[in-house]
Amino acid sequence: MKIVHIISIGVNGGENILQKYLNYIDIYKKFGLSYKLIVISPLSLKVDTICNNNVVFIQKQTTTQKCFLKRLWLQSMETLSQFLDREEYSHIILRLDFIDKNLLNFIEKYNPILEYPTPPLEKTLQGKDFYDKLAQKYNLQALMKSKFNITVIDVNYKNSYIFHNSLYDQHNEKNNFKIGNTINVLFMSSKYGLDEYNGYDRFLRGLEEYLKNNDDYQFKFYIAGNDKEGFESMLLPTIVQKVKIEYLGFKTIKELNQIIEDIDLGLNDLGFHRKGLSVANTLKTIDFLGWNLPFIVSHNDVNVKLDQKYFLKVDENDTAINIEDVISFLLNFNSAVAKQMREQKKSITLQKRVQDFISFLQER
Repeated sequence: MKIVHIISIGVNGGENILQKYLNYIDIYKKFGLSYKLIVISPLSLKVDTICNNNVVFIQKQTTTQKCFLKRLWLQSMETLSQFLDREEYSHIILRLDFIDKNLLNFIEKYNPILEYPTPPLEKTLQGKDFYDKLAQKYNLQALMKSKFNITVIDVNYKNSYIFHNSLYDQHNEKNNFKIGNTINVLFMSSKYGLDEYNGYDRFLRGLEEYLKNNDDYQFKFYIAGNDKEGFESMLLPTIVQKVKIEYLGFKTIKELNQIIEDIDLGLNDLGFHRKGLSVANTLKTIDFLGWNLPFIVSHNDVNVKLDQKYFLKVDENDTAINIEDVISFLLNFNSAVAKQMREQKKSITLQKRVQDFISFLQER
């Protein structure tokens, strides 16, 4: 079995995606299988520190940010085709965020396995009119032409294999769960704003009401990601007055490890219902489990059990979050609850996910 995995990434978030796929290299090596990772990226993504014979970078410069992903793919296709034509691979896996006519031609020629990282893809692209139009026109054709499709949750894609997000050993574990007078909250998103499916506006509205009537606890926000303007668009008057906010910019998981002991609460997605989903499989859940970090979530996540006490499940609607419930949840979080998180991690490791996937490929 000889596998080549093709991904495309940008900056400000692409580094974490890249790290996820770099982890696959060691896992496949453990199983004695050939695995090559091809990374299509802009020249602005710094890759000098990555020295691995199993990674090939195809980096191109785009002249404008307009239709950035499409331009990046168009400039990379010839180089990519030359690479694939040099060797025979038993399986080509192609990770896609959108499909256009040129990519469809590529799919027809090489017949790859298509990987959809954030299904349903059409919902994710809503609001991005150009890419949404391409997806509506070409996605179905691509699905019909591919060998089969990899998704992270069970959606109505034909001939699918569900490859859940998984945990790799790159997180520092939090050990101190006693909250002080100030509760430190971690926000993690590449895009902030009202009506985003992360639903952080629900937490902010709930906190606005709490701070108007209570002074038992203060709050501090740590904002990971570069969309400062989007986050500020959600802020309400009392929060602006009373909450200290630290904008971290984009941070890799390993960089966030340095502050995780000081964080009391992680915010998972609180608005997945806005995508029409009640069940999801998010990387935030993986990260919070990896860190042993208490978190809030609204959807049912495939990586956790509903009867566990290490997360607070809130309603799937647009109502404000009850901050009194959040504080009570944190006060009851202890090392015994954290032990539940450690046990859950054993069932969602990357090695186990890859082992199951290899078995599936061998049986086809």
